[in-house]
Amino acid sequence: MVTIVSAQIPESDTVLQVQYGSVTFKTGEKLRLSDITSAPSIGLSAPALTGTYIVIMIDPDAPDPTLPIFTQVLHWVQQDLIFSPMAGKYNTFVPLITPSPAPAAAPYLPPMPPPLLAPHRYIQTLFRQPAEFSINDLDLYLADSILRFGFNLSRFAQENMLGEPIASNFFLAGDETIQIR
Repeated sequence: MVTIVSAQIPESDTVLQVQYGSVTFKTGEKLRLSDITSAPSIGLSAPALTGTYIVIMIDPDAPDPTLPIFTQVLHWVQQDLIFSPMAGKYNTFVPLITPSPAPAAAPYLPPMPPPLLAPHRYIQTLFRQPAEFSINDLDLYLADSILRFGFNLSRFAQENMLGEPIASNFFLAGDETIQIR
């Protein structure tokens, strides 16, 4: 199980593989901000899954992990994902792709934790996307990036009938001079 430690964040027993470029990180690994400026590729190690999926990335530690007053910051929502039809050609990473260029419901917002504070957790959660899916009230979060602060993943999943997560993962990112204890 990916242990994230928050009652407001659904958890999963399956680890979502997340790649930035050619780098796949281990759960809880600290990544450099310069390596995570673009949306990652996501996938699973050996899925035999069909259907459509949605991935959501949040930061539950804003503005500071010791004082997360903004609850969660929404960093990315990509809907309409399917497993690559080339899945049999991959050994350990079967990517999820958009079959046609579908814009992200919430475009990727790179991690930008404040300097001189402890690293933040960035959590990616994969859900099965329901048929006839449409995102309720997401434009409220997109109209102004400030509204991405205070996002609640559990409430969003419930309001949009996403069910339990299929897979999840998280990494740490922050000031590279701060040591993780």
